Amino acid sequence: MEFKIKKSVLTKVLNNVQRGTASKTTTDILEGIKIDVYKDRLIFIGSDSNLTIQAKLETTNLEHGITVIETGSMVVKGRFFIEIIRKLPGEEVTIRTKDKVLVQIVSEQADFTINAYDPNNYPSMVELNEKFSLQIKGCLLKNMIEQTIVSVFKKESRPILTGVQFFLDDHQLKTVATDSHRLSQRIIPLDQVKVEGVAQGESISVVVPAKSLQEVTRIIEDEEDVHLVVDETKILFQIQDYAIYSRILEGIYPETSRLIPKNYQTKITVAAKDLEDGADRVALLANNEEQESVCLSISSEKVLFHSSQQQVGKMEEILQIKEFSGEDVAIHFNPIFLMDAVRTFKGVDISLYFNGSDKPFFMEEANPSNPIPHNFIQLITPIRTHS
Repeated sequence: MEFKIKKSVLTKVLNNVQRGTASKTTTDILEGIKIDVYKDRLIFIGSDSNLTIQAKLETTNLEHGITVIETGSMVVKGRFFIEIIRKLPGEEVTIRTKDKVLVQIVSEQADFTINAYDPNNYPSMVELNEKFSLQIKGCLLKNMIEQTIVSVFKKESRPILTGVQFFLDDHQLKTVATDSHRLSQRIIPLDQVKVEGVAQGESISVVVPAKSLQEVTRIIEDEEDVHLVVDETKILFQIQDYAIYSRILEGIYPETSRLIPKNYQTKITVAAKDLEDGADRVALLANNEEQESVCLSISSEKVLFHSSQQQVGKMEEILQIKEFSGEDVAIHFNPIFLMDAVRTFKGVDISLYFNGSDKPFFMEEANPSNPIPHNFIQLITPIRTHS
């Protein structure tokens, strides 16, 4: 096997594919990147058996600078191979196998020969038995993921909560995530996606691991269409030259719609940056632990952030708001949760809705363009204190 390629093109594709490889595994070959060389294309694969990232480079694309001299396959240790490629002196790289377990890498005066894995031992790709599929704009899917992934559970004790739920019915596509202390939800009308394989009146729910979705958002280009294909156990995200395969989490995702309040007692509207900056400053006096809280006191006279730590000190800051209505309230919560939620609104004005000090509060865009109720919502559960 032998081919030539532009160093910049090879570096980019290796960095993307390598994110699918296993970092801790008893199967050493899963730390590797497989490269299949055909006359008309190169295929790069990184996989940890739960997540697979595959990239295809067409030899007819002159920007890739690919010349295939001999077809074949190889598997190289991912991180080590990338580090070599990154430090090569020239703009073009020649890669050839000397036998199945030796690979030579040449660029100008630099000449490496490294050990490789036998490509025959690399796990074969599993075919999807398509259950249904949908097509969506890259920018829209990216937003839906980024606006909900902040609320996934970070521990493996509740595996189903470590992913984002995709829920599809006749009217809408919804993404939801919750760690039981907070909830994120984004809904778009069905006319913004193209769906195939779903019967009238049927609803579909799949839960995709957060790690897989993070890789999807890194690769998505805003103007590209993304094609999703789902079967009973796997989901495929087809993104131009990339195919990202992920397992679907097993189990029943909790019913979350009942957690969203239908009414409120207090409402304030504030600029997102003012809210985030205030929460960031008041969080300096709260330890980075789930049960460490700050307080937001709201009245017709002022809205006040305050926090105190006996061994550190105290802090107060008046929050500039644009609107207030309803009853006075003081509520304690995790400031990190608030900052995570506010960042998903990307600078627009936010309205916060409260139902007393001991019930969850939620926030939405102050002037939403989407007519669907609660089409984008962040909900946070308060922390009960003894004071």
